[in-house]
This record gives sequence, structure tokens and C-alpha cells, in this order.
Amino acid sequence: MNKKDLRPDQVVLDLVLTYSPTMPMLGRAAVLHGGLIIAAKNHREQFVSMSLPVHFDGEPFDGDPGAGLPPRWVLFKLGPTVWKLSPSVLDQSLHAYITIVGVPEDVSWGKP
Repeated sequence: MNKKDLRPDQVVLDLVLTYSPTMPMLGRAAVLHGGLIIAAKNHREQFVSMSLPVHFDGEPFDGDPGAGLPPRWVLFKLGPTVWKLSPSVLDQSLHAYITIVGVPEDVSWGKP
């Protein structure tokens, strides 16, 4: 089977995106107005841009489509300049684990 024929739920990407303080270009991510905005390519080499509501505390939740419960994405700091989104992103065009690098230490994400 050709990789480009696989469904997004069959192909998991590990996307490492570079921080952008404004609207992201390809390969970048930004947090604007409480949402994580990413711009990337999927396993079919298609451009994918999406915005996800993010939290900075509490537990991530995969969601339960049968019960109508959406995922609860949490962005947390792994180390200096590196942040990780949990759980993974899964929709019709992308299934990916997302890491953001190059985030300034003084970023105001999640700060009161």
C-alpha cells in the first residue's frame, strides 16, 4: 500500500514546529486568542492549517465522539524553549503529535 493512500488515523506524524509570535507559515505554530494555530504538511504532502482551543493547566482528554465530548488539548512545557501538545491531533486531514520549539522563555502563554 502506498503511504499516500492511508487514512489520517493510520498514519501518525511527529510534527516539530517552530514558534511564531504571529500567524504561522508552513512548519510553524502560534498561540493566538486562546487557540493553537499550526501550519504543516500531512502524509499526503497536503497543506494543513488548523486552530485548536488550548489550555495550559489540567489534564488532557482524548475526547469521546460517541458522547459528543471534544478533546481537551493542553499545551505544557517540556523544557527550555520546548512545549508539547497533548493529546495528539486527529481529524480528516492529520494525525500528529505536536511539539513546538524555539518558544521564548518569557512567553505569556497560560500566565495570569
